[in-house]
Amino acid sequence: MGWISRLYLPVWLRPLIFYFYIKIFSCNPHEMYNEDLKSYCTISEFFRRKIKMELRPIDKQSPIVSTCDGHVLTCGKVSRGLIEQVKGITYTASSFLGVPLTAGLMKFQQQNKTRSNSNYDYDDAHSYAESLLRYRSHALYYAVIYLAPGDYHRFHSPTEWQISWRCHYIGHLFSVNPKVANWLQNLFCLNERAAYYDKPFQTIRNSNEILLKRADNFGDFNFGSTVVLVFEAPDNLVFNVKPGDPIKLGQSLCDLDRQNDIDVQDIKQ
Repeated sequence: MGWISRLYLPVWLRPLIFYFYIKIFSCNPHEMYNEDLKSYCTISEFFRRKIKMELRPIDKQSPIVSTCDGHVLTCGKVSRGLIEQVKGITYTASSFLGVPLTAGLMKFQQQNKTRSNSNYDYDDAHSYAESLLRYRSHALYYAVIYLAPGDYHRFHSPTEWQISWRCHYIGHLFSVNPKVANWLQNLFCLNERAAYYDKPFQTIRNSNEILLKRADNFGDFNFGSTVVLVFEAPDNLVFNVKPGDPIKLGQSLCDLDRQNDIDVQDIKQ
């Protein structure tokens, strides 16, 4: 699909192709910032189209908002170092996040450098996840959002944070359709991906750090994609969504149980 999506389309053919695309994938053409179908030179360009941001109100009270349009595949607390791919299928945070960046992770790596992959167990996965925490009273949480071909395919900042590190992991380009996620173990670890880390997740100061405000646009996808959010938060965090729920950019993902008065600012991306 990659090379086809990048083919230059004759101007006269564009409305016809994009009309069928809109029908097949149930796009909302009235949300498009530029509704002139003739202005999109390729399928890829149309796929990464902008929308009218006033149609995506941003929740200002929620600690974390959705970074994109899509459907929630899974969400919850990282347990024993495991992230749920779909119900009943998990993968380790270490295999997904890859290269250790924090001082705690470097210590973890040093302690386990003599172990082979065959000896890796869930206790190691748990130790890895624990080493990511900045505050011992907190926990790691995750939310996985699937973007179908008809969805708006730009992704935005889920909160106010600082990108201090970006890692690009070379991998496969397996489909991330939920049907595939239901049977292919470690799908998101096998696939090519980019990981963005907040300041607490790195040990060497980066002079090119990027400050992001809530809902700032900082990337886009080329075709059917998935966003995996992994973040630290107080133990009283509760999700406002459940697996299978449709979700829009800026919609609240979670909140804090107000019975326990913990500052929202304690949440670290």
